[in-house]
Amino acid sequence: MDLHIYNEAEQFIFDSFNKIGKSSRIRHFERTVYWVKRLKPKADEALLVAAIAHDIERAFLQKGVLEKMNSAGSTSTEHIRPHEERGAEIIADFLKQRNVNSNFIERVKMLVSRHEEGGNDDQNLLKDADSLSFFETYVSIFC
Repeated sequence: MDLHIYNEAEQFIFDSFNKIGKSSRIRHFERTVYWVKRLKPKADEALLVAAIAHDIERAFLQKGVLEKMNSAGSTSTEHIRPHEERGAEIIADFLKQRNVNSNFIERVKMLVSRHEEGGNDDQNLLKDADSLSFFETYVSIFC
């Protein structure tokens, strides 16, 4: 499988988080891709792009938003939906700028737009991979 689009998206994610001094989050994205591949060895490129980009919204948070989210609880429905939807729009805009096929873009958007709560089989798989990666990457914070 040619992963040209995936490679460009991965670089965009890494650059976006490095710019804001949050390169420590990159391991979580890489591990989410790892878990997607483990859970679905024949995952298509759109699912891999969604996995690497699922939290891209965090690189574009406006000042004070993260603090507000943390005080309300990051699992609050009030914050999950905007995080998912804004992230889906950010990665879709990135893909549109590269003239990626609209069906591919819509699939990535659909996946990212429900990565926290799930929905269909692939949205559930992405949610599970994200959860596995989150606990694997950040377990030391909770111990």
